[in-house]
Amino acid sequence: MRSRWSRTCVAAASSTASRSPREPSTRWSARPVIGSTGDLPPDRGYPRLLNLGAGTLRYEGWVNADEYGFKRALRERSFAPDWMLDITRTWNCPRDYWDGICSQHVIEHLTYSEAVHVFEECWRTLKPGAWLRVSVPDVKKYFTGYLERSRVIGGNEFPSPALAVSSLTQMHFHRSAWDGELMCTVLSALGFVDAREIEFGEGADARLLKDQAAKRFESLYVGARKPPQARELQ
Repeated sequence: MRSRWSRTCVAAASSTASRSPREPSTRWSARPVIGSTGDLPPDRGYPRLLNLGAGTLRYEGWVNADEYGFKRALRERSFAPDWMLDITRTWNCPRDYWDGICSQHVIEHLTYSEAVHVFEECWRTLKPGAWLRVSVPDVKKYFTGYLERSRVIGGNEFPSPALAVSSLTQMHFHRSAWDGELMCTVLSALGFVDAREIEFGEGADARLLKDQAAKRFESLYVGARKPPQARELQ
């Protein structure tokens, strides 16, 4: 039996031949809010913008969501998310709720299956036509540096190029690695449209441009949109 991640890859590989790029996928989008845990997101008024996996980065007027557990809350006194959310479980959030979602250096801490689930939940809870902006460490930048035998990769200096690759794939609790092609393929397979790699500080929704300057040279930036006419399966 294929794993969920394998099914996603199969769907992505066949998506070009089987459907229009703008046709919303319905393979995984029909997730009812059953078995969700935690509170509903707090009401911050409009627009409803979600900082997903906020850590200590808090944006005024946004819902800053995260859950790192009790130990981090003790260690980092500034860690006080507005919405305690385990993103690997079904979110207690209505469909078509968010006007935009931004996630910075979070997805690489998930397995691929967990990442697929998070993107499903983003698709489900975004309003039709709303944008998702994701940044993660860029595999391409790290491996280009390795092949060039550079010790400065992504703006960081390493004792050896091999240790740079190790930092990307084995350290900082990283559990998955991404380049632009993979990220866009997965997002498109899950029903997003206009998925593309973008540059630091650029994007279709200016409200989501919260890119961290310190991570600029190591990061991949991807934007994708929920189709304007998207509908959940009933």
